[in-house]
Amino acid sequence: MTEAAARTSGDAAFAALEALGIQEPWQCALLMPSGYEDVTQPDLPAACVPDDVPAAIRLRVESPVSTSASKGVPRASCMVSDVTGARLRATAFGNPKQWAALLVPGTSHLLLAQARSFKHETSLVLKAHVEPMYDGRVRPVYAVRKTGLPESLVRAMVVRAAIEHLDKACAFVRTTLGDLAPIERILARVGCEGWDLEQVIEQVHLPLTPRYAQVARTAFLRLAALAALMRLRPASDTPSLEPMPLHTLQQRIDRLPFTLTGDQARAVREIAAHLARPVPLRHVLSGDVGTGKTYAASVIAGCVVDAKPGNRVLVMVPNVPLCAQFRDEFLRACPDVSTALVTGDCAEEGHEEAQVVFGTSAVLSRDLGTFALVIVDEQQRWAVAQREHYVRQSTHLLELSATCIPRTLALMKFGRITVSELRQTHKPKRLHTRLWEGEAGLRRLFQGVRSVVEQGRPVVVVYPKREVTGKKQQKGHVDDRHSIEAAFPRWEAQFPGLVRCVTSDDENDAKREAIEAIESGKARILLCTLVVEVGLNVRGLRNMVVVHPDRFGLPTLHQLRGRLAREGGDGFCDLLQPEPMSDKARERVMAFLSTTDGFVLSGLDLKLRGTGDLGARSKSQSGADKTFLFGVPLTADLLDEVLPVWEAFGGAKLPSIA
Repeated sequence: MTEAAARTSGDAAFAALEALGIQEPWQCALLMPSGYEDVTQPDLPAACVPDDVPAAIRLRVESPVSTSASKGVPRASCMVSDVTGARLRATAFGNPKQWAALLVPGTSHLLLAQARSFKHETSLVLKAHVEPMYDGRVRPVYAVRKTGLPESLVRAMVVRAAIEHLDKACAFVRTTLGDLAPIERILARVGCEGWDLEQVIEQVHLPLTPRYAQVARTAFLRLAALAALMRLRPASDTPSLEPMPLHTLQQRIDRLPFTLTGDQARAVREIAAHLARPVPLRHVLSGDVGTGKTYAASVIAGCVVDAKPGNRVLVMVPNVPLCAQFRDEFLRACPDVSTALVTGDCAEEGHEEAQVVFGTSAVLSRDLGTFALVIVDEQQRWAVAQREHYVRQSTHLLELSATCIPRTLALMKFGRITVSELRQTHKPKRLHTRLWEGEAGLRRLFQGVRSVVEQGRPVVVVYPKREVTGKKQQKGHVDDRHSIEAAFPRWEAQFPGLVRCVTSDDENDAKREAIEAIESGKARILLCTLVVEVGLNVRGLRNMVVVHPDRFGLPTLHQLRGRLAREGGDGFCDLLQPEPMSDKARERVMAFLSTTDGFVLSGLDLKLRGTGDLGARSKSQSGADKTFLFGVPLTADLLDEVLPVWEAFGGAKLPSIA
């Protein structure tokens, strides 16, 4: 193919790279290779080819190609010889016509191959053809699944575009990081002292040696991580507000019908100190279930109402039972403050003038006016836009959570959101978590559940979903280990009359009846969905079974476990995994088994799910942060790695979103 024809073919196929997010040719320089193949020593004897990693080897074709198929997989085979003259058989799987066209007897090729031994005879499995331009070099590997294009074509397009448009890519990176420090100084701190930016990008896509590839790739990832931190800056300067000193804080604390824990007292004073500053409060009150987040927030809400005539507070709560419970607890702390509920289609009379409004997501479809403080309970249950719906430049925001979402934890870590931690509980408790797998695990767990029921104690069993759906329903299958609908007959058969069901779709009266039956002893087994994650309490609950824990995230699992032993003592959370888990799910479940500390779990969740977009206008709460790179996610570990560089150049002093 001529150079002009190759360019035409490449340009026509370039549109396929849009699947990777690339919109313009110069952005190819920002497509990070997923790895590299070392072709610097191509004259390798076949006896030295490893069987675990493909190696580049120069081979001469010694016989015509024969094609066949094994178990439906096509293959092409022929005899080859290596640089020592040793002859052996080589086999390539998939697209035998393409391999036959390449492997013509008498021709020599540079190929990626793996060794394979069978009955004391060694052969080669051919993986790919190496283009002549990479002979003696390092070949970059790019993710191509989303493009639908051959890897060789993607590589040719990306490398050509990256080199041709190198100046545009460098100008973009310099502009992105320009406010932090001159790019030469940054490169010196990320491991490329003496390099210029053009050399870094060139060695990312056309490295001379594996060492150069690794150094350049690491530096480019660190530059992208610094760019992620640059997004912490707001679009405009942080507004200045009139300070809000809480003059009645001590009086409110003294009038409480109980004594605050040391953590609660410290937290309310930390929040009060922030409110006394001339900047908007962006603060998280983070604590496990039972540490008293509600009462600490209630004290702050009452003091904000006291601070200035006309100050109003909005408390956003994810469901109706928890909303009513929050208001009841608030009125215990601040009985002199006027309140109103806004839930569903119902808004209590006088909510327009109420000093503190408690509402579910129903508040998002109403205009309730302006508030001096917005409190968001169970932060992980709300989207960013929902949490900030009533937040204006003059509004303070306080969020409560037992397990903060990854983005919030990252913003805390990098100083853009302040945090108060609650670890003390009024009544100490000990939580035990166990994993039961397969049919054997199911039988042993069921014996334990029967023993608990016979002792007169309740058990809550949490399922991922309510109904049998999809193919199982269409085919009439009912042995669905994921749903309450399929599970109820089995539980009822074993515990006649002692089983109740509750889901989020049930009316509040039905939920109360089921809970009352469990608490009174009329029933012992409560099958439910995530309706018990927040707000639905079963007094005296010490035993819970979570079916298919691989279907739940770490924050959800922690919230479920937090329902146990709320009055103190021992609680037992059993995880039932009837089917094999993926490696990723097992990593998450084993992390959950390793600790009962919500702060530790939040950190593990951050590492597993990523930071989310750290930009001030972001709506992404988890996942890899989006900066200027394509093809490789940025991890929390990488952000930790560049934090010293960020601080060294004064990044922490840049205007923040807090």
